[in-house]
Amino acid sequence: MKSHPGLAPVLYLRKHFTTDSTVKEARLYATAQGVYKVIINGQQVSDSRLDPGWTDFNQTIQYQAYDVTHLVGKDNAIAVMLGTGWFSGYIGFSGGYNHYGKEQSLLLQLHIEYADNKTVVIASDNSWRVTTGPIVYSDLLHGELYYENRALHDWYNPKYDDKSWSPVVTKPIDKKVMLISDRAEPIRVTQEIKPKTVHQSSPGVYVFDLGQNMVGWVKIRIETKNESIRVQLRHAEVLNPDGSIYTENLRSARATDTYVFEGKQIFFI
Repeated sequence: MKSHPGLAPVLYLRKHFTTDSTVKEARLYATAQGVYKVIINGQQVSDSRLDPGWTDFNQTIQYQAYDVTHLVGKDNAIAVMLGTGWFSGYIGFSGGYNHYGKEQSLLLQLHIEYADNKTVVIASDNSWRVTTGPIVYSDLLHGELYYENRALHDWYNPKYDDKSWSPVVTKPIDKKVMLISDRAEPIRVTQEIKPKTVHQSSPGVYVFDLGQNMVGWVKIRIETKNESIRVQLRHAEVLNPDGSIYTENLRSARATDTYVFEGKQIFFI
C-alpha cells in the first residue's frame, strides 16, 4: 500500500467543569484549524458537518455560534473531535497536504450567564486534556481508518476519568488571520439514499450502486461472530463495463474507509 505521511489521527479533547448557579444562557463559539465536532454532556451541539468550513486559512477562519443553554447542567464535559480537514489534510489535484499548516488546532469559548447575571467563560486553554482514539486517520481525499478496540467509551460524559490523557499544547493566536462569522449555510444531512442494485463482483467484494453521484457517507449494519472482522469501503463515481468500480478519475485519492472490529457485536458504520 502506498505510504501517505500526511495522514494524522483524529484528536479527542475534553474539559470538565461545574456550574454554581442556575444557568440563564449558554452560548458556544468555536472554530478550528482543521474540522471539529463539539459534544456537551453526550449531545452534539449541532447537526452540521465539517465545521468551520474551507477558507484560505492564512487569511480568514470562520467561527460558528451555538445556543447550548439546554445542554449545560451542574456537572459538565465539553468534548471535541478534531480532524485535519482542509487545513493540514490532503487537498487539491496535486495530492499535497499541510497546505496551511502541520497540526490541527481548536479555538473555543463557552459564555455562561447565570440567573443572578454573573458571567463566566470556559475557554480552550491549557487546562484541557487530549488523546487519540479509534480513528487512526480521517482524511477528505484518502478516507478513514478505524479500530474498534481503541474506542473511548463514554469519553464525552462528565464522570469519565481522563487522568491518563495528556495536557494540551497551546499556541498564540495568529492575529494576522481574521476570525469571521460563518458566511455559508452549514453542511447537513438532507436525505438517506438506498442502493438501487447490489451485486457481488468477486468473492467477498460487493458493489452497491446508488444510481447517482452524491456527497455523504455509508451506513451499513455489520454483525460479527466472536472473531475480528475487517471491512473496507471504496468509493467511486462510475462503474466499469464489468460492474467493478472505476477509480482512475480519482487521481491520487484513495477514497477508502477501513474499519476493524473485534468480538461478537453488531456495529453500525
